Amino acid sequence: MSLFESGLQVMLVAARIPTVRSWVNLGRTMRIDAPIMDLAEAEISFHEGRRQVSEDLAMRAARRLPQGHFMLSRAHYIAGMSAHLAHANRRARTHCDRAFNNALSLSSKRDAVWGQLNVALDLNQPDADELLEKLINLDDGSAISELRLAIARCQVAVRRGDLKNCGKYFASAENVVDRVSEPHARSSFYMMKSAFLAIQGRYPAALEAARRCESYAKDSRLAFALPYAKRVRAIAELGLRNFSRCGNLTDALERHAVRDENVFLLLEAQLIRARLLVSQGLHGRAMEALRHPPARFPFEAERAEFLATLALANACAGNGKVALQLAAKARSLSSSVEVRVLDKCVRGITDLSISAPGAREHATEAFLVASSVGNIDSYVTAYRGYPALLHSAAAQEALWEGLSKVLTDARDWNLIKGTALHSSSKREQPRRLSRREREVLELVAQGLANKEIAATLFISEATVKVHMRHIFEKLSVRTRTEAAVIAASADSDL
Repeated sequence: MSLFESGLQVMLVAARIPTVRSWVNLGRTMRIDAPIMDLAEAEISFHEGRRQVSEDLAMRAARRLPQGHFMLSRAHYIAGMSAHLAHANRRARTHCDRAFNNALSLSSKRDAVWGQLNVALDLNQPDADELLEKLINLDDGSAISELRLAIARCQVAVRRGDLKNCGKYFASAENVVDRVSEPHARSSFYMMKSAFLAIQGRYPAALEAARRCESYAKDSRLAFALPYAKRVRAIAELGLRNFSRCGNLTDALERHAVRDENVFLLLEAQLIRARLLVSQGLHGRAMEALRHPPARFPFEAERAEFLATLALANACAGNGKVALQLAAKARSLSSSVEVRVLDKCVRGITDLSISAPGAREHATEAFLVASSVGNIDSYVTAYRGYPALLHSAAAQEALWEGLSKVLTDARDWNLIKGTALHSSSKREQPRRLSRREREVLELVAQGLANKEIAATLFISEATVKVHMRHIFEKLSVRTRTEAAVIAASADSDL
């Protein structure tokens, strides 16, 4: 048992969960009842997504481990993160505080502060910025430390309402992500980066990143992480106007959430469905989808986003007074990027609907704020629900460059037909693919590799590579996944 106790931390760092499971099974066979066995079983349950079991076992271990034991902080940390992921954040904060107080090493302190920060953000506690600074000061230059800092900075930025610096943090961490063996850290990084790309309206890249997260979760047997990747895929498909796919993914997400009693994913499915209906012009049905708020919200920022989304649906339906009241309530609860942008969109739509003085300026401000804080996704949903919001911004020639990128990524050029922006030479008309290039692209969309495409079309692999280079240039993409997404889009005219 002393050998297992000394080796557990090493096995966890190396992500050798199967080995830990083998040791635990042996311990059960020998009927060993020791706190380190409780902690090992808690680690396995945490890996499998069984939050309550994990918290209970970790707390049992914490009660039995002697003061000053090198694994005591870990026991409190696992209990805290289990409670946090079950959205029992007040209990989680107590666990994470105890983890910090019992930490004996730099890595244990970093784990504890990481947990404290996640909980503080969900509870909207005032020490979140202080905890982020503490996490930065605990950075030891390791790969896992850099990943967590990128995630933490983005989480804080989302809640504080400004994403403009997050891209560089993710880009830096991307260089070292393959060096991290801890599966939760890597899957969290992949997930947060895909969500960040989706919020920015970079839908092809978000879809590719979500699929990478899904693939990693499957390979690492992190089944609980799969619905979170599915959530980002649904958002990306909605952004790409693949409404049917978005609906199917949202249905699947809702089933997962109900099965796992996951209040966050259940609410996210409700919000995505409402945004899908707004994007289709079905404003009444969107309001109906949000008629019944959850019995409890996972955190206050989600409550605010729910109110802001309901405000948007009401604004698009012409219920301006109700929309403004809901937006004001959302604004009082959170300054997240979603609330900041939806609030401006609601104001712009409401003013446009009654031809209020300064309506066009307010509508244009919605795009300016969306661009400034880095949340294009909420703006895309809003202008799809009320296209006049987009037309007001499109009337400003100074905004054409930024709008052109948004419209290209969202496949929404049809929404501004007949405007000066649509006919402007500033829009770079994409070159059409040749017949052979379209054939190659169709096979790429089916998942075929270059060698398989060459065999199918009776051409050399070198020729396939030439065609792929031309496809990338003409579609202004950098990866096969982005090209395949365009090929699959119903609105693509290749």
